Parts: sequence; C-alpha cells; structure tokens
Amino acid sequence: MNKSENRYLTEQSKLRAFVEDDKKIIEGRALVFNSESRLLYEDNKEFNEVIEKDALVGTDLSRAYLTYNHSKDDVFATVRGQSLSTVTDDDGMLFRAVLNNTQKANDMYEMVRNGDIAGLSFNMVVTDQDFKYSRATDGSLK
Repeated sequence: MNKSENRYLTEQSKLRAFVEDDKKIIEGRALVFNSESRLLYEDNKEFNEVIEKDALVGTDLSRAYLTYNHSKDDVFATVRGQSLSTVTDDDGMLFRAVLNNTQKANDMYEMVRNGDIAGLSFNMVVTDQDFKYSRATDGSLK
C-alpha cells in the first residue's frame, strides 16, 4: 500500500533563490541523512527523526512536489510537470524547483530570497515497506 509522506525542509535545507534564464529558481536540500531532525510531534508526543542513508532506496519520486506548510493548495513545483528535480548524494537529497509565474510562486520566491522562509514542504509517495521507523520504550517514535 502506498501513502503520502510529507517532509518539512528546515534550516539544514540551505534554501537559495535566484534567477536563471529569466526563470525563478529555488534550490535546497529536501532530506538530510544521518542527522537528528528538529523536534517533531505525533499524537501529542515529541520526537526527533533520523533519516538513514538508504531511506530512499525503492522510493518513487515521480509524483513528488514542493509546497509550503504541507498544503496541497500551494504546490510550487512538481516532478510530473518537470519543474522539480531531485538528486541524491551521500548527505541526502537535493532539489531544484523552477517556479511558475503565479502570484503565490512569486511571493514564495521573494520570501525565500529575503530569508523570511527557511523551510518548505516536500511530498513524495512511499510504500509501507519503505516507511520504516521504530518507537522508544516510552512510545515515542525513534
């Protein structure tokens, strides 16, 4: 069974915004391997996440998209539309988004460029076998 997995890009994302060939581009790191995440929450419990280096093996990124605050109403780039591309390296997964010329995308670009936004959301489809995590003895995710 497949399910949608959201990732929130944080300060480690090292977002940058620039213009290339008259197109507004945002680049950054969508995933950081082997590094503890910022504090996350599930079922009113706090936890930190560590994404293992092989976490993307077998993951289908063909329907991945870039959004803000996990909102499917604010999609800024998609793999399907060829406005979003990804590359996996030893440190994690990098992304490059070529933004459409919409008011929301232009606003997003300006906020990233000005440093007002240090993180975005990245959504991809994972299978149950790809989505691995464990819980600590207190029930929190680890």
